[in-house]
Amino acid sequence: MTGFRRFLRTSVFLLAAVVLWIFSSSLLWLACLLVALFFAAVDVFGINKNRRAQFDMEAERSDRPFGVLGKYVVDGDESYGLFIKLLDRTIFVDIREDKLLERRKEHALRLFQNQSELEKNLKNFLDNSPAFRSRQLTYIGLHSTTVEHGEIFWEPEGHTVLKNLSFVEN
Repeated sequence: MTGFRRFLRTSVFLLAAVVLWIFSSSLLWLACLLVALFFAAVDVFGINKNRRAQFDMEAERSDRPFGVLGKYVVDGDESYGLFIKLLDRTIFVDIREDKLLERRKEHALRLFQNQSELEKNLKNFLDNSPAFRSRQLTYIGLHSTTVEHGEIFWEPEGHTVLKNLSFVEN
């Protein structure tokens, strides 16, 4: 919901609660007040929003350029890296910007160029690691001082290692 429409349901039920409280002797005003609070929590504060769904919506946008290094806003934060596609999902490769940046960029581009082998290795890893079959790979972090090693972050919580093009459980 956008703009004032976010507040519409909350406002209508809040107004109904006030009118019923003033002009009625029943407790129906209390029910309207509770419904107004519910809609405030859902519409205004986004209490029902799944963080993973928000990430999916942002990451799956079709305007993401695959294999292009740059700064992107991913999961609400600006990060340097590139996008690759694994198992029909858009995955962000996050690159730490430090003295090893150039070597990390080369490794990220190598991951992009070898997506098919990386995907084959990911399928093998999932076949051999039952704990990760129900999880979704969210992003790859190239943060290690060993440039060929990457961190794999999973949703719900999980962490594995990427050594060159191989997935390794911690």
